Amino acid sequence: MTRPDDPRRDEPRDQYPPAPPAGEPPGGYYQQQPGQPPPYYGQGAPPQPYYQQQPPPRKRGKPVFLIVFLIVQALFIAWLIAGIAGASGTPEDCGGLTAEECNAAEAVGTGIGVSLILILWVVVDMLLVIPWMVYRVTRRR
Repeated sequence: MTRPDDPRRDEPRDQYPPAPPAGEPPGGYYQQQPGQPPPYYGQGAPPQPYYQQQPPPRKRGKPVFLIVFLIVQALFIAWLIAGIAGASGTPEDCGGLTAEECNAAEAVGTGIGVSLILILWVVVDMLLVIPWMVYRVTRRR
């Protein structure tokens, strides 16, 4: 937009820039030979097509670790149930203890036995899980 005091205000102006001269089209894709791929102006190899084949999916083996882990868990559960169930019953062979003292001693022994089973269960689970985690981390690389 021109100001009212500009002397060029009355001169005619073209609204659009001048058209390119007639003749050959500008360079680029227009000048490629028929049947030839378009030119690549970057460095190195041309870009790969987007339809590049995907690598085949990794074959999944049988879940050996899961099966072994579940078998170990079932064995510990069975051992825990057997240890708790073995504590019930009538007091026998208590020597000089009364029935009440014999039942209390049996309950304490059962508690210690169940605690040892639980501690061993946790230790065995750690011994199973830590090598499995190391295997998974090294397999991802």
